[in-house]
Amino acid sequence: MYVIEAVNMSSNDWRNARDFCLHTIKEVYGISYNSEWHSDLDAMGRAENIYLPSRRGWFIMVYDSNDNIIACAGLRALSSRPNLYEKFRILWSDPENVGALWRSYVAKDYRGGGIGKMMKERRIHKAKELGYTHLYLHASRANKTAIVFGKKYGFSVFQEEPDGTVHMKRDI
Repeated sequence: MYVIEAVNMSSNDWRNARDFCLHTIKEVYGISYNSEWHSDLDAMGRAENIYLPSRRGWFIMVYDSNDNIIACAGLRALSSRPNLYEKFRILWSDPENVGALWRSYVAKDYRGGGIGKMMKERRIHKAKELGYTHLYLHASRANKTAIVFGKKYGFSVFQEEPDGTVHMKRDI
């Protein structure tokens, strides 16, 4: 197993990350590609990629010994999703100080083995390095594991949507 971070990712790595994310989203949530919801994935490998450190983002990919992606996770500024920041403006006075944990996926055969923990801890550490003071995370209510996992890392639920989206936050 080895890890590649955003600063070392090739254009091929970014394409593979996009494909892995879309495959896992379809597998776990039954959701097919949607250009509105997945625009961050479409921008991977391009200048507007919000997961680049130059844009206060970060991304990690974990590969197995056969060079297959087995996990990935991203960090981005909440301001990269203005609709969410506006919706929760009362919680945070400056969207540039809120990092959003995004695109955290682990391949089915590797879940429960500590990879998610490693990725969460690395993103929280990276968020501190990038100067974020707060973190945002959302999950599907149906994904109980993700919610419990978030709470384990100090996130608290602050809003639930009728569509099943659970919004969580924590200070750094």
